[in-house]
Amino acid sequence: MSSPNDDGYFAAVKSTFKQDFLLSGYPQLRPQFFVLSLEVVGFGMLIPVLNFFMMKELGMRAWEVGATLSIFGVTQMSGAAFFGRCSDSWGRRGIMIFAFLWAGTWQIAIYMVRNFYEMLFVRAMGGISGGTGAISIAYILDVVDPWNRGQYLGLFGAATSIGFAIGPGVGAGLVALEVMSRRMMFVLAGSIAIISGILTYFFVKESLPQDRRRRLCGSDEKADAEKVGDWQAFNLGLGLLWLAQCFSSAGVYFLYSMYSFLIEDLFGFGDKELGLILMSSGLWGIVVAAIVFPASVRCFGAYATTIGGSIITGISLISLPYAANIYVHIGCMALFGLGAGNFEPGILVLYANYASMSHLGFANGWGAFFSRLGGIGSPIIAGILYEGQGGVAFVVGGSFCILAACFVLMTYWFASPLTKDKESTPLVAGKGAGKGKTLGRQERIALPPLPQGV
Repeated sequence: MSSPNDDGYFAAVKSTFKQDFLLSGYPQLRPQFFVLSLEVVGFGMLIPVLNFFMMKELGMRAWEVGATLSIFGVTQMSGAAFFGRCSDSWGRRGIMIFAFLWAGTWQIAIYMVRNFYEMLFVRAMGGISGGTGAISIAYILDVVDPWNRGQYLGLFGAATSIGFAIGPGVGAGLVALEVMSRRMMFVLAGSIAIISGILTYFFVKESLPQDRRRRLCGSDEKADAEKVGDWQAFNLGLGLLWLAQCFSSAGVYFLYSMYSFLIEDLFGFGDKELGLILMSSGLWGIVVAAIVFPASVRCFGAYATTIGGSIITGISLISLPYAANIYVHIGCMALFGLGAGNFEPGILVLYANYASMSHLGFANGWGAFFSRLGGIGSPIIAGILYEGQGGVAFVVGGSFCILAACFVLMTYWFASPLTKDKESTPLVAGKGAGKGKTLGRQERIALPPLPQGV
C-alpha cells in the first residue's frame, strides 16, 4: 500500500471531490445520516436562542448560565457512557430511538420553565439519554471498513454541519421576524427530535449483529468465550485519547458558554447576529468536514491531523477576545472551525485503532463521557473568569485545547494499536473494502508516519 501523502496535499484535496457523496458504497448509512442531520437542524435552532432565552427571559447571570450548561453535561456524560455500553449489548438502533425521543420530550418541557431552578432541572433531565453522537459514530465504525473511515466520518461531519448551517439561521430568523417566540422554538426543536426518532424506527437498520454483541451484566462462558471484557479491553491508547477529548471539550465549552456575552460586549450583537455567525460557521464546517479533513488524513495521517486541529483550535480561542475588529473576529472563528473540524472526527478515527469492533460502543461512549466531563466545570469557570477577568477566560480555554494536542502526541509515541484479532474485521463490506481480510497491526493503522516537527 502506498503512503497517503505520496502525491501531496492538493492531490489529496482533488481526490475528495471523487468521494462517495451519495453513500452508494454504504447505502445503509443514508437514513442514519438523514435522521441525525434532521435532529441537528432542530438542535441548531436552539444554539442562538438558548443563552439569550436564559439571559433575557429568565434573567440569569453568567454563572447561572454556566451552571445550567454544566448540569446538562453532568447527566449527559453519565448517559453517554452507560448507553454507549448498552449499545454493545442491545444494538445501536434501539438506543438511538430512545435518545431522540427522550431529548425531544425534555426540549419541549423548556417551554414551561419560569426560573433558574426549573431550567436547571429540565436541562439535567434532558441530558440523561447521553445524546446521539457517540452511538452514531459507533454505527458508522460498525459499517465502514478501516480504509474508508476517515472519508465517511468526514461525510458524516459534513452532513451534521449542514444541519448546523441551516438550524441557527432558521432559529434566529424565526425569532427576529417574530414568527415564533423563543419559548416556542423549544417546542419546534423537540418535535423535530421526536420525528427523527420515529424515522429511525422505520428506516434505520441495525448495524451490530447478535454475534458481535456482549452481555451487559454477568457472563455466559459459551457466548463470551472469545470476547474480552470492558476493562480488559482498556489500554493506554484509549486512556490518552479520552483525556485529549476531555481537555479539548473543556476548552471549546469556554467558547460555547461565553460567546454570547463576548459578542454582546465587543459588538453589541444579539441572537439574530449570533444565528448568522453560527450559520456561516456551519457552512464553513461543511467544507472542512467534506474536503479539508479527508484530504488531511490521507496526506498527513489521522494523528497529525488531530494534533494540528487541536493546536489551531487553541490558537483561535486565545485570539478571539482581542479581535475587536469584526473582520479579524470572523477570521478567528473560521480558524476555530478549521481546527475543530479536524480534531473532532480525527480522534474518532483514532479510537478504532485501540478498540475492537465489539468494543466500539464502549470506546465511543466513554469518549463522550470524557467529552462531557470536560464540559462540566468549564462553563462555570468560564463564567466566573469572564465576569472578573474578561478575555482571560478564552485564553484559558485555548490552553486546554493545546494541552489536548499533547495527549494525542503521547498516544502516537507511547501507545500500541491493536494487533490483529477476530473482532477487528468490518461488519459490512462496501466498495473498496478489505473483502473480509483480518487486519494486522500496520494495516489497521493505515496511516503515514507523523511528519517531523509536528
